[in-house]
Amino acid sequence: MRIAIIKSNYMPFGGGEKYAHYLVNAFAARGHTTDVLTAEKEEWVGGAGIHKIHIPMSPVNNFLRLYTFNKGVVSYMRKHLDEYSCVLDMDRTVLQTHIRAGGGSHRGWLERRRKVSSLVKNVTFSLNPFHNYMLHIEKQSLKNPYLKKLICISRIVQSDFLKYYDIDPEKTVVIHNGVEWDSFAGPFRESMEQKDAIRRELNFKQDMHYFLYVGSGYERKGVNFIINALTLLPRYCYLVVIGKDRNERRFKIMAHEKGVADRVLFLGPRQKRDVVRYLQGADSFILPSVFEPFGSAAIEALAMGLFTITSASTGCSEIIKEGCGTVVKTPWEIEDLAEGMRLALQSHDRTRIRESVREFSFDKKLQEIIDLCLDVKTPDGSSSAGSR
Repeated sequence: MRIAIIKSNYMPFGGGEKYAHYLVNAFAARGHTTDVLTAEKEEWVGGAGIHKIHIPMSPVNNFLRLYTFNKGVVSYMRKHLDEYSCVLDMDRTVLQTHIRAGGGSHRGWLERRRKVSSLVKNVTFSLNPFHNYMLHIEKQSLKNPYLKKLICISRIVQSDFLKYYDIDPEKTVVIHNGVEWDSFAGPFRESMEQKDAIRRELNFKQDMHYFLYVGSGYERKGVNFIINALTLLPRYCYLVVIGKDRNERRFKIMAHEKGVADRVLFLGPRQKRDVVRYLQGADSFILPSVFEPFGSAAIEALAMGLFTITSASTGCSEIIKEGCGTVVKTPWEIEDLAEGMRLALQSHDRTRIRESVREFSFDKKLQEIIDLCLDVKTPDGSSSAGSR
C-alpha cells in the first residue's frame, strides 16, 4: 500500500513532531511506501520506503503559512489522491482520507477562549484572518467527500466536532494520546530509589511540596490560576514552571503581587531530559488548562507516578483513575483549584499511579491509528481501533 502523511513542519526525529515521526516509520516498517508532504526545506534521509514531497509554504506570517501550505497540498492531492490507500492529515488542510485532530477543534478552542477573554480580545480574534481561515479549513475538511475518519485525541475533542459541525458521528473515533511508558521505567525506578539526591541536585528543599507545571502558553494552560490558588495553600507548597510564554514577566509580576514570588520558580524551556529530571524530583503535577485537547505532559507525569491535577477541559482528564489525580471543573475558581491541589498533599501510591497508564503505551496507540487507517478489522468484523 501507498500512504501519505501531511505535516507541514515534519522532521525525522522526535520532539514536538514525534507522533508524525513514529507513524511514518511505523507505516514504512510494515512494508508500506510512505510519502511525507511537508514544507520543511532541510534535507533529510527518510529510510527505506519513506519519501519526502516538498510543499511550498510562505514564511511571512501564520495566515500565509496556513494558506499556502493548504493550497499546495490540495493541488498535489487533486493529481495524486487516487494513488494512496490512506492520506493521513496531521496538519490543517482540506483534502485527505483521515484526519488526526491533534490540536482539537479550532472553533471549540475559540469558543472557550471567548468565555475567559476581554471584549477587545474577542473582537480582535473575530477579525483575525488566520483564525477565520482556520475555521474555513476545519469546516471544509469535514465536508470533504473523501474523508473516512476523524481521529479525535479525546472525547472532549470529539464532542466539540459533533457540537459545531454537521459530521456523521460514525466518522469520528477517539484514540487517546499514548505515552512512552517503557522509556519512563528507568527514570521512575531511579526517582523512587534516589529521590533525596535528585532533589538536592535540583536545589529543591527536602521538606517542601513541589507542584510541577510543564507547557508553553501560560494563560491558556492556567498558570495564573495556579498562582492564585497557591496563595491559599501552606507555605511549604512551591510551584515549578517549565515552558515559555512571551508574557512571562506578567506572570512573575502577578506572583509578586500575590505574595508568592518566593514560591514560584520560572525555569523557562528545558530539554526533554531535563524535564524528566524535574518529573523525578517533583511531588505532583498540575495542568489546569482552559482548553487542552489532550495534554501529553500530564500523561507523562502519570507514567512517572505523579499525582496529577487537571481541569475538566483537558483531554487527559478522561484517563485519570481514582487515587491517581483529580479533575477540577472550574480551575479559574481559586478555592476549587486549591482544593484539588490540597488532595496532592496526601500520601499516594506512585507505583499504582504509573501502572494506571500502562494501557496507553505509545506502541499500542500507534497501532490503533495504523489499524484504523488501513481499515484492519477484528475477528467479529468491527474496527480494531479506538472508541466511538
